[in-house]
Amino acid sequence: MLSLTRLLIISLLLAGLFSCVKEEIKITEFDYGIQPQFGVPIANVTILAERLIENYNEDGLIDVSENGSISLIYRDTINPLSAADLLNAKGFDYKDTIQLTSVEFDELIDLGSFTVQSDEIYAFQTNEGDRLDSVRFASGGLFLNVFSEGTFPISGFIKIFNADNTEAISIDFTDNTPPINIANEVSLENIRFLFHNSDDISNGLRIQYEVTLSSEGLGNSEPVFIELGMLDFSIKRAGGFIAPRRIDFEDETVEISLFDDPNVANVRIEDPRINFNFENDFGLGMGLFIDELTGKNVNGETMVIDGANINQLPPIAASQQMGVPALSTLIIDNELMTPTVTDLMYFGPNKLIGDFGLIINPESIDNVFITNEDELKMNFEVQVPLFGSIANFLLVDTTALDLGNLMEDTENISEIEALDIRLIVENGFPFDAGVQIVFTDSLFNPIDALFESPQLVFSAAPVNLVVAEGDPEYGRAIGTTKTITDVRIPKSKILGLENATQMIITVFGNSAGNGNHPIRLFSNDAFDVKLGAKATLNLSSDD
Repeated sequence: MLSLTRLLIISLLLAGLFSCVKEEIKITEFDYGIQPQFGVPIANVTILAERLIENYNEDGLIDVSENGSISLIYRDTINPLSAADLLNAKGFDYKDTIQLTSVEFDELIDLGSFTVQSDEIYAFQTNEGDRLDSVRFASGGLFLNVFSEGTFPISGFIKIFNADNTEAISIDFTDNTPPINIANEVSLENIRFLFHNSDDISNGLRIQYEVTLSSEGLGNSEPVFIELGMLDFSIKRAGGFIAPRRIDFEDETVEISLFDDPNVANVRIEDPRINFNFENDFGLGMGLFIDELTGKNVNGETMVIDGANINQLPPIAASQQMGVPALSTLIIDNELMTPTVTDLMYFGPNKLIGDFGLIINPESIDNVFITNEDELKMNFEVQVPLFGSIANFLLVDTTALDLGNLMEDTENISEIEALDIRLIVENGFPFDAGVQIVFTDSLFNPIDALFESPQLVFSAAPVNLVVAEGDPEYGRAIGTTKTITDVRIPKSKILGLENATQMIITVFGNSAGNGNHPIRLFSNDAFDVKLGAKATLNLSSDD
C-alpha cells in the first residue's frame, strides 16, 4: 500500500484524500441516508482538505496560508549553531619565568628579600579579527601554578584588571617549603572581563603580578615559573565586534517523496520555492551563501545549480533584544534562480542537496551581543504549493471488503441474481478522476473487476479561470460537481465474489482541463462520497 504522503503528492491531494476512505468502505448497516433510496448503504464520507492539515501539519508536511491555500513541505532540520561555535574563544595561557641576576641575588641575601613585579597587557584569544568589549563567564575556573626548585620561600599575588582599571580577579599565594609548588584555582562563574582594544592589541587584559623571595641566609636560587590559565570555561555573554567569517555546513539533504516513484504522473508545479528558515537568538546579523544545489532523481541523474546562478539573498535578521529571537525566511523562487525552481522540480528530484553556509556579521556591525543560551535554529526546505497541473496521474491502493451484512438474509450466495452498486460523488476538488476496483482474495489474487472499461466518471468542480493567473483565486474550485454512477454486477460474476476479501482501487485522471492549466487546493475544499448496494434475489423454489 502506498503511504498517504506519497499518494497525496502523486495526485495533488485528490488521490490521497480519496484513499482516506479505505478503512470505512465496507458493507454495513449504518444509516447513511443514500438518496435516492438504494439498498444497503456502504459509506458516506466527506473529506475536507483541512482534515489532512490537522493530521499532518504537526510534522511540517502540509502548510496552509492565511487565505486557506495549501503547500506541501519537505524539510531538513540543520543542527543549531551555538554561541561556542560562533565565538570559539580559547581564553589565555599566560606564562612567565623569573630568573634572578647576580645583582638581584646579592640583594636577596643582603636584605633578606627581593620582589619582582610585572604589569602587561595580554590577549584573550578568540577568532582572528574579533575585538570584544566584554565577556561574562557562566562557568569555568582560573588556575595559577608557581613552581621553583630553589630553596627560598615565595609569596605574592597575581591580578587581572579590566580596561577601566577595576580589579577583576586577585589570587594571593605563598609557599615556605622548598621545592616551591603552588597550585591555586578560583571560579570564573559570573566574572566579567572588560577588554583593552587598540592598534596594538585586541581583547587585551592587564595582568599584574608581584613575587617576593625571602632569605635568612645563603640558599639556592633557581628559576621561578609562573603559569596562569583558564579551565573548561563557558561564556554567559559577550559583546563587541565579531569579525566577518564563513562557517560551512556539511551537505544538507531534503527528501522530496513526491518524486520517489519514477512512474508518477507528469507533474509541473507552479511557483515552488526553496526556503531557508532561521530563528536567531544572537544580537548578530548573518548572511547565507550557497555554493551549490544538486538535485538527484531516482534514475540516478543529477541536476546541478551553481551558487553563481542564484541571486544574492537578504541578510538573516539579528535579535534586537536578549531573549527575543529574530525570525527570517530567505526564499529562492523562480525569479532568483537559473534554471528556475519550477525547472528543477520538473526534473523530478527526490533528493535536493545543499552545499551552503553562513557569513558571520556580514555588515561588520561594531556592537553585537551573544549569550551562552543563544542559538541559531535553521532548516532547509522545499515548499510545493498546490498550484500546478497534472496529467495522467495514477494511484493504486487497497482496502478490505466485507459482504457479510448484505448477504445475511440469503441462505446461499447462489440466490443473488445481481448486485447493484451506486456511487454518489460530490466533488469539490478541481480534479477529474476515474476509478477501477478489482476484487481479490486474501492474497490479492484478482477475482474480477467492477468496470469493464473505466472512464473519468468523477468530474472536477468548476474552476475559476476568469481572473489573471497571478491572482491567488486563479485555479480555485468555485462549486461542486455531483456524479451518480450505477454499476450492475451480474450473477455470473457474483459467484466468484464469495471469496473476495480485498479490493484493489486504481484512481486515474487529470486535473481540470486535462492537466493543461494550474489549479489550487484550499483547506475548505471537500470530496464527498456515498456508496450503496442492493442485491436482486431469486427466491423461487423447485418444490
